[in-house]
Amino acid sequence: MLDIIRERAQSWGVKLIFGVIILVFIFWGMGSFAFKSPDIVVTVNDKNITRKDFAFEYENYVAANKMQMPNVPDKFFQSEEQLRRVLGLIIEKELLFQAAENMGLSVGVSEVQNSIMEMSGFKDGSGKFNLAVYDGALK
Repeated sequence: MLDIIRERAQSWGVKLIFGVIILVFIFWGMGSFAFKSPDIVVTVNDKNITRKDFAFEYENYVAANKMQMPNVPDKFFQSEEQLRRVLGLIIEKELLFQAAENMGLSVGVSEVQNSIMEMSGFKDGSGKFNLAVYDGALK
């Protein structure tokens, strides 16, 4: 087969076939890069999770675990297993959000506000909500 192609390499038919093959590879290869941004880590249904989203969730994950386990070295959180765990948590969170949205579930501003005010971490010694503690936690 290759011998036949080599014998007829100068013919217009072979040149046309190779031209078509080259064009298909150029547009097919470029198309796969054009439609998916290198900034997208994963797509959950139709929702793209970007590197920025991943970095935000990763930092929160590390901070929360460092509070519970302060002696764990930073290198532990940089392992592939931990990165996959964070990615799994992001996917799970997005799926739950999408399911709640599909069912029409939502939380009002007053419900969120009441929940925050009831959290023991934001209360002072007398058991009342302390705005300064809350602001400090946000910063």
